Order: sequence, then structure tokens, then C-alpha cells
Amino acid sequence: MSSTLDPGADPETPAVTDPSADPSADPQDGGALEHVAAGEARPQVPGQENPADHRGRGLKKSVADMLRSLAVIAGIVAVLVLVVPRPNSVPLVAVDVVATAEGAAKTLGWQPAIPQNLPAGWKATNAYVNNSGEGILTWHIGYLTADGHYASLEQAAKVTARWEEILTSGGTSRQPQTIDGTIWEQKYKDVRDVYALIHRGPGRTTMVTSKAGGLQNAEILARSLPVQLR
Repeated sequence: MSSTLDPGADPETPAVTDPSADPSADPQDGGALEHVAAGEARPQVPGQENPADHRGRGLKKSVADMLRSLAVIAGIVAVLVLVVPRPNSVPLVAVDVVATAEGAAKTLGWQPAIPQNLPAGWKATNAYVNNSGEGILTWHIGYLTADGHYASLEQAAKVTARWEEILTSGGTSRQPQTIDGTIWEQKYKDVRDVYALIHRGPGRTTMVTSKAGGLQNAEILARSLPVQLR
């Protein structure tokens, strides 16, 4: 079979074949093209990292970095807690009982008692006039005693049995105590360890209490009151 040559063609130059005409030709390496069906995973090239593995390692590294940062912060906080000095308790501010009593007298209509010459270490923590029940205005002073317990002075006019029950925590009667010639009724509530001494003077009733400090602290407070103001 004979073929017809282009008269203008150079017989020494080979014919150029269009690669696109051959579907099996690869323009990169001349090899056969890989045909990947739709939805089929492309096979991994040897030596190439799987993207999923790369993302997993990145996530693990981020979590590890965060944990290390938290550990460093926790260490710094622990050092600060150990090094920075802190007070064991909030210091109490003493109350000016005399100045408060002057204002209380205008509210009460009579001069309230002010303890005198209390032992060193006793500190007034509060002083005010309040309603202690049944509309009875009561002059109150609270003390922190030298042994770290609580004592108080309560004074009011025209008191009731309910008033006494509230302020003595429902204590039961005990043997009366005589302090510097003045007789005080004694009540005690064992559940709360509250001692109360009560003196019924002209126009007012005075009560001193001691919580967890024993009868001794109640007697100290009773003895500190001017006789004419009991």
C-alpha cells in the first residue's frame, strides 16, 4: 500500500503526532494517564504525608502546648500564694462607745450605761440601739474579750419576759450572784454556753451576757458598770 507524501515536507523530519489525540499519552512523562473514577480515593503517593495524619498531629500538639501553659500558670500562682504574706484574720476596729452612747441617749430618753476600766484585751466591736423584740428599744454593746470570746451589755426600760428569753437564749435560772453589793439574777443556756446576769434597777433593766467565756466574763462586765447606771 502506497502513501502519498506532502510535496513540501522534509523527508528527514519525522512526523509530529498530537499528544492530545492519544488518550493514553501523559504530557508530563509520556506514561499512561491514571484514570480515577468519580468518588474513588486517589491512591497515596509513596513518601507523601496523609493530610488527616498531619491534622491529628497538629491538634495533639496544640493540646499539649495548652496543658504546658496551664501548668506554668499554676506553678506561678502556687509560688505567689506561698511567698506573699497574708494576715491570719481581719483586724477588728474598736468602736467609740462614749460617742455612740451620747447619740443613743437622745433616742432612748435616758443615759445608757458605759462600762469602765475593763481588763486589757477587751475590745468593743459594736454599739447601737436596736429593737430587741416587742418594740423595746435596747442599748447594746458587744465585746471581744481578752480570751477571744464574746460578751455583751443589754439595757432597756420596761422589759418583758419575752425580751429576757430572747437575750438569754432561753436560759434557765440559777443561783443569784452578788457583785459589789448588787444582786444579779443568773441564767444559763447550756446548749449555747451562754451565761446571763440580770439587774432590775429603777427605770431600766441591765443584762450582761457571756458566750463560751464562762460566768467570769459576765461578772467582769457587770462589775465595770457604774452603780447609778445599772
